[in-house]
Amino acid sequence: MQNGEWTEEESKRIMCSEILVPDKIDRTYIQRIYIKSENILEEAMKTNLNSCGIQLEIKNSFFQLHYGSN
Repeated sequence: MQNGEWTEEESKRIMCSEILVPDKIDRTYIQRIYIKSENILEEAMKTNLNSCGIQLEIKNSFFQLHYGSN
């Protein structure tokens, strides 16, 4: 996922992956949340995420899908 270039089939598999958690993940395990845009960051700042030591970082490239040439 780091370089953002995958085959179409691989993209579907990665983008549709899930994590199953029985109850919840304690926020002490969350270090950073990547956010798509400044607007979303403004909304996230209204929550208490950043006051819990969770870094909020705009990383638009994580939300763009680029198909590889293979």
